[in-house]
Amino acid sequence: MNCEVFTLPPLRCEARQAKEALRALTHTILLARALGPCAPSDVDSALFPDLTYVTCGDADVERVVEARLGAFASWTAKRGRDVARRGGDAREIYARVCVSFFERDRGDRGGGLGGSGSGSGAWEQWRIPIEVTLESGDGGEGDDAAAARAREERSLALRDEIRGAITHALTLANERVAHVPPVTRAGAVSFPFEISLPGDGASGTLGTLRRVMLASSPPAMLT
Repeated sequence: MNCEVFTLPPLRCEARQAKEALRALTHTILLARALGPCAPSDVDSALFPDLTYVTCGDADVERVVEARLGAFASWTAKRGRDVARRGGDAREIYARVCVSFFERDRGDRGGGLGGSGSGSGAWEQWRIPIEVTLESGDGGEGDDAAAARAREERSLALRDEIRGAITHALTLANERVAHVPPVTRAGAVSFPFEISLPGDGASGTLGTLRRVMLASSPPAMLT
C-alpha cells in the first residue's frame, strides 16, 4: 500500500515548549482521522496564551500521547546531556516526530493505540520537524527586562506558528481523503496509529533534517 506523507512546517522552540507544541499538533492530527463517534474536547494551552486545540476526547488516546511526549522529552534531555558531556557548543537538537495510521488488518497494535515503531505499512504518515533550543544556563545577570521581552516575543511567534500548523494540518486532512481506507471500527480511534520518535531506532535522516531546517524560512501563520 502506498503511504500518503504530509510534512508540516518546521517548528523552532525552547526545550520547555517542545511538549506543548507537539501536544497541540499530535492531537489535531489524531482528531482529524477520528472518523467514528467521538466527543471532541477544546483544550486551552497552559503555556501559550490564546492558543486552543481540540482532542478527540478519548482518555486512552490522551494516555498514549502523554507517554510518547514524555519519551521525547527524555530523549531531548539525554541528547542535551550528551552534548554537554562532550564539551560541544551545539545549542540545538533537530528531530522529527511522526504520526502514522494503519489499516486494522495489519495488526491490532495494542487495540489501535500504538507507541513506537518504524511506520512501515502505514497508509498515512504525518511528519513534524522540530528544532529544540537547549537551555544556555547563563540566564542570571543577562536575564533583564529586554531579554524577557525578547523571549516573550519569541513565544508569541511560536504560538502563531503552531496555529498556522494546526490550520495547515486540518486543511490537508480535509482535502486529501481519497487514500483513506474505509472505517471498520467504532469509537474515537478509527484506525490503529503509532507515534514514532527519533530515539525509537536508527536516525540516519537527522543530519539531512538539520540541513533542511537550517535552509528553511520560519513558517508563516496561515489565514
